[in-house]
Formats: sequence, C-alpha cells, structure tokens
Amino acid sequence: MGSATEPPGQEVADQPGRDRPVRLQRPSGIVCYSAGAFGGVRAAMQLRMSLAEMGMPSVPSLLPIPRIGETLTADGQGSERIIRSRDRFLDEFLWYARALRPAKAAGTPY
Repeated sequence: MGSATEPPGQEVADQPGRDRPVRLQRPSGIVCYSAGAFGGVRAAMQLRMSLAEMGMPSVPSLLPIPRIGETLTADGQGSERIIRSRDRFLDEFLWYARALRPAKAAGTPY
C-alpha cells in the first residue's frame, strides 16, 4: 500500500464531524516520503482530496522526500537540498496561513 494514505493520517479523515469547526478553513501542508524515487507523492494526492473535504485546503506545494533512507541521517538531519525545500515549503504555508486568517475571521460563506 505504498501509494495510499495510512493511519494516523487517514484517522482524522475517517471522522468527518470531529473537531470540524476547529479545522475549518485552516491551511494544511503535506509532507510525504518514501523509500523510492517519488517521495510518496501518489499518497499525497489522495490525502489532498481528503483534506479539502474536511475544510482544510492544502497549499499548492508538497514537501516530498524521496529515498528517505538516503536523504535523512540517523538523527533526522536532512540534506541541504531538503532543508532548502523545507524552508520554501514553510514560507508558502505561512503565507497561506496569514492570507486566510482575515477571511476566516470574517466568517464562512455557508
């Protein structure tokens, strides 16, 4: 099941009513990984659809980490490329969080 979402990520999606007001209109970011070359991107696409249904739009970018065993050291440190990608990903995520804050404060359209 390497290209599908698995618990605990799917656990939240399986409970659509739980904490919905808290989650509603909060941005989400998807970090995915795999032992292979694609970095878990196929599973991330499934997760993106689930997050949208839960009212948590995901930012356009992903942070895929391919070949996780080679990319991270035993103590969890990433390569320079992964660190640069992480920083860009977090900058984008924070931009969306700031952009959605006033819209959320104004209320939802439904």
